[in-house]
Amino acid sequence: MPRLHLNRTGGARRAIAYVGVSERSTDDRERAQKRARRAKRKLVHEANLLAQSTDWKVAGERWGALRRRWKAAGSAGPDEERLWKSFKAASDQFHQRRAEHFAELAAAKQAMYDATAEDRRARQSEYVQRVEQRIRDHRETIGKLKAQRRELALRRKGLMPGWVGLELAEELDEQTERIDQYVIERERRLEEDMQRLARAMVGQDEVSVTDFYRRITTTKE
Repeated sequence: MPRLHLNRTGGARRAIAYVGVSERSTDDRERAQKRARRAKRKLVHEANLLAQSTDWKVAGERWGALRRRWKAAGSAGPDEERLWKSFKAASDQFHQRRAEHFAELAAAKQAMYDATAEDRRARQSEYVQRVEQRIRDHRETIGKLKAQRRELALRRKGLMPGWVGLELAEELDEQTERIDQYVIERERRLEEDMQRLARAMVGQDEVSVTDFYRRITTTKE
């Protein structure tokens, strides 16, 4: 009987000790949750302010720090889910605003690029028309010069009216030489324009197109 009495007493003591430890454990957990609630309420407040920021880079870095602080704060107990929803809503709001901002920038940039591309196509079309006209002018001028040269050659040989002696023959020779030089120059320009036009038509000479376009619209030959 005494042994049983001692056992019951020992069991009671152990039960009392266990209750005491359990109560302390509960108190510690509640205090930790209380601290977490205070910390996370503060974090929610900071998150709501940060959600309105337009300093996208700095704010984005601060969101990373806030999330790390949230995780380190521990559980807020029964309030954890509610606080987390508020924190996440602020985060989602910021990131949506940032995504919309950069989407607008991208759209504006694309619109500007499209407008530039359209202007570039219009300028290139006008450039091609101008070069084509220059080529026609070159060919027409070369044809007239060669006709004049043939006429001078015939007059030089006395096969056309106008032959009046050696003095005129020398003058005709000088005219023929000048015409020959002009023909060579015109043929060189014709070849250059035809090469520019060929490159422009296949889109391989955009810089030259722009430079040449500027030249032919600001100078006259």
